[in-house]
Amino acid sequence: MKFGSAFLGSVGDIIDRAGVGSGSWKDIAAAVSEALPGSFCGFNSQNKRTGEVNFGVLAGFSDDAARLYAEYYCKVNPLNYCWKIIKPGDIVESEKVIPISAIINTEFYADFFSRYGDYRIGLGVKIAEDENDELVMPLHFASSVRDAYEPIVRELLTTMAPSLNRAGELNRHFSQVVNLALRLGALSAHSTEFAFVVDRGMQLVEATAPAQTLLETPLFGVRSGKLTLGDSKGQAWLESSLKGMMASRRDYNSRFHLADDDVRWTLHLAALPGRNQHGLADLFGLTRYALLVARKVGASFASESIEFIRMQFGLTAAEIRVALSLVAGNDVASISSQLGLSRETVRSHVKSILAKTRTNRQAELVALMLQFH
Repeated sequence: MKFGSAFLGSVGDIIDRAGVGSGSWKDIAAAVSEALPGSFCGFNSQNKRTGEVNFGVLAGFSDDAARLYAEYYCKVNPLNYCWKIIKPGDIVESEKVIPISAIINTEFYADFFSRYGDYRIGLGVKIAEDENDELVMPLHFASSVRDAYEPIVRELLTTMAPSLNRAGELNRHFSQVVNLALRLGALSAHSTEFAFVVDRGMQLVEATAPAQTLLETPLFGVRSGKLTLGDSKGQAWLESSLKGMMASRRDYNSRFHLADDDVRWTLHLAALPGRNQHGLADLFGLTRYALLVARKVGASFASESIEFIRMQFGLTAAEIRVALSLVAGNDVASISSQLGLSRETVRSHVKSILAKTRTNRQAELVALMLQFH
């Protein structure tokens, strides 16, 4: 068995299209897997430290198995070590680095890998990497076809490696550009406010000019590059919220209230988009960032902004007052007292506001409103 020039050319065209965002990476995996019956092939962008998959596609493996791998087993896969010892463009054979016989008693093999077939032999190529992530192409097949498959798989990976590396580098560079655009775009929308961008490790990445002045007060600080709060409860909230936010696959918002001398503050934390599901950044996942905005309680919206919000969503005057109170950090009981409304009426207004703005939770509504501040 040997791959002909027509097949290699076809796969090369798919790689080039995927590299510029007009093709599917799963199509590449599917073409290879179909040409090698009994095999599975995939592409993984994974964190080099934790093994967590940023993005992955598999062909020849069940969807259920792929989901389980991405959700948990990627983090306990001992075969991840194989990728650590090679550089982009290199081919590795797992059996020569970590024989299956050495991992048969591991959670990964006993509870997961062995249940989906005989895929003892694994070859793969590292496509690209940066300081955090690596982009790899694993291909597994049964030991019974090793003699027939191994030489042609090596030839295939060697032939594909330059095109894969070119496509992977395009994805990586594009992801870097999108990461920068996400950070600067978020701060641009809040340029006159106390706004910070932090990463999953609480490292301070960007800050507006007003926010930088807060770093000189007891309210905020920077320690070893990490953003810190002077309030211990606020610090605990920030750490736990960031942890939940970075683990979440959906939009995430959180808020916290604190007092600094005679000033009351509301802190709003919102996740910036973590990945682009349809573009060049699909294969090299985007870095997960969070936007933290600190607002003095009582800081008002411009009258033009209030009128625009009212017209944009068809809110009544009473609903606008309730919505602004929510943004200020008040709960139903406080709003009821401040506006002289029953709690039932306030809840009814909130329900109507959520429906009109097409938001599902109060945190989502607050994040939406803040865009017009």
